[in-house]
Amino acid sequence: MSVKKWLDKNLPSLENKIIVVTGANSGIGFFTSLNLAYKKATIILACRNLDKARRAKDKILEKVKDAKIDILEYDQASLESIRNFSKTLKEKYPHIDAFIFNAGIYYPKKDYKTKDGLELTMGTNYIGLYYLIKNLKDYLKDNHVR
Repeated sequence: MSVKKWLDKNLPSLENKIIVVTGANSGIGFFTSLNLAYKKATIILACRNLDKARRAKDKILEKVKDAKIDILEYDQASLESIRNFSKTLKEKYPHIDAFIFNAGIYYPKKDYKTKDGLELTMGTNYIGLYYLIKNLKDYLKDNHVR
């Protein structure tokens, strides 16, 4: 069974739904965004590299011509970026329907640190994610995002 057939059979239309996907320019985040766009959701690609995010958006638009996609800069390894992203998201999107926490790092080079001086894996995968959720706690609660 093709992915589209499976999606059509198992997932209702997501038209008028706004979904944030972190780490959306590659891997699981990219394919999740592509499939959500196919189901007509508005996708917010939250990515640290805006050039890669734009290329990901273009690839999705090649496959889903009418996709609704926005890009917001988000670097989970930077507390400043997380603060800026949280502020921009709240201002630009007073309502969202879902949040897919996908960003993370796997096997970085030894002794790499975040912009805030934390060990890269711990700072990105744990502290960065915690800080994002802490910054968005009330926003997510107000939006009934679980």
